[in-house]
Parts: sequence; structure tokens; C-alpha cells
Amino acid sequence: MAPYSLRRVAALALPALVVLAAEPLYVLVDTAVVGHLGSVPLAALAIGGTVMSAAAWLGTVMAYGTTGRSARRFGAGDRAAAVAEGYRRRGSRSASDSPWQ
Repeated sequence: MAPYSLRRVAALALPALVVLAAEPLYVLVDTAVVGHLGSVPLAALAIGGTVMSAAAWLGTVMAYGTTGRSARRFGAGDRAAAVAEGYRRRGSRSASDSPWQ
């Protein structure tokens, strides 16, 4: 079996796709349910959904940047540096700090 077969890539990609799709679906279901309560609750949900979507997006960007850097170090056999990268990147981060530095 080839190290990068389509089946292997799909086995890794499909769970990630489900996780990425979960948050927008959550907001969609909330909108459908709260829409029956009236315009004021729906407006409040719109603000909350926007904040939640932005927070999820920011967390995803930071997690993907950290995961790639840690995986490269782990793949190179440097487990200590991979763990340190995860701890270092998960803490405080400024807006100008790129996860791909």
C-alpha cells in the first residue's frame, strides 16, 4: 500500500471536515429554533452567533498553525520540541503574531 493512498487521506480528512462543519450547523439550528420566538431574540442570536463564529475561526487558525509546526518537529524525531511548540503557541498571542512563523 502506498504511504499516501486516497483512502488514507480520506480517513484523516473526513473527521476534520465534520468537526469544521459542526459549528456553522450549530448556529444554523439555533437560528431555526430561535426564529420562532420573535425578532428581538433572533437579533440577539445574530450577535451571539457572529461572536461565536469569529472565536471558532480564530481558534481554528491558531490550532492549525500550531499543529503543523508541532507535527514537523515530531516527524523529525524531536518530541520535546514538538511538545514545547504546542505549549508555547497555545498561550498568549498578539494580533500580529502569525501561527506560521
